[in-house]
Amino acid sequence: MKFKGIESALRDGSRLRAYHFGSLQVIRVEKGETLIGYGEHLHVDGALAHTDHYILVSGRTAHMAPGFDVPDFVTDRQSPNGYLDYWLSRGQGMEAWFENNLFHVRLKGFGKVLMRDIDKLGRGTTFSEALAAGTKAECGFATQ
Repeated sequence: MKFKGIESALRDGSRLRAYHFGSLQVIRVEKGETLIGYGEHLHVDGALAHTDHYILVSGRTAHMAPGFDVPDFVTDRQSPNGYLDYWLSRGQGMEAWFENNLFHVRLKGFGKVLMRDIDKLGRGTTFSEALAAGTKAECGFATQ
C-alpha cells in the first residue's frame, strides 16, 4: 500500500507515532506540536489509511471527508491482522521519521514472548518498505 500523504509529511520533518488506545490502533503524525495527520481503526492498516487520507485532504478526518468509506467500529477488539497490529495491541509503540534520504520505522517496547527489551529499526526508500522491514517476523515476537 502506498502512503503518499504520510511520506510527504515525514519528508517535511514530521514524525509518526502509533499506539493502542481502547480497542483502536491510533496513528498520529506531528511536526513539533502541530498535528499533521490522525487516524484510528480496529487494525493498524486501516488507521494508516485514515491518517494518509487526513493528510491528503488537509486535516479532515475520514469521517468528515466525502468519498471515504469508514467501516462501523465495534467495541469488541478483533484478532490482530499482522505483526504490527499484534505489537501495538500489546501496548507497545512505533515511531517513524525521514532522515538521510531513508524512511525509518522503529518498534520499541518490551517483548513479552522473549522477555527482553526490543528496539527494532526498519529502513527503506518508501514508508511501506521501511514498515515491512521493521515488522518482519525475525524481530522477536509472534502473533500468538
